Amino acid sequence: MDQVRFADYLVDLRTVGSPARAWLKEARPTRSIGTDYPEDPEDIALARSYDVLVHLHRVTAARLRDR
Repeated sequence: MDQVRFADYLVDLRTVGSPARAWLKEARPTRSIGTDYPEDPEDIALARSYDVLVHLHRVTAARLRDR
């Protein structure tokens, strides 16, 4: 995911073309960050499990907004 030319991107997994389609249909170790973190990676085929993939090269912790 981190080897494409864009740092941040969104991919519609329902319409992605070759060769990415085959790669996304194979189960690979995947970590989903949601309400239960840290969580061990699970083998997930992204194209079979999700409609959209969002890749952010750099993320930071959330902060409370100033009023």
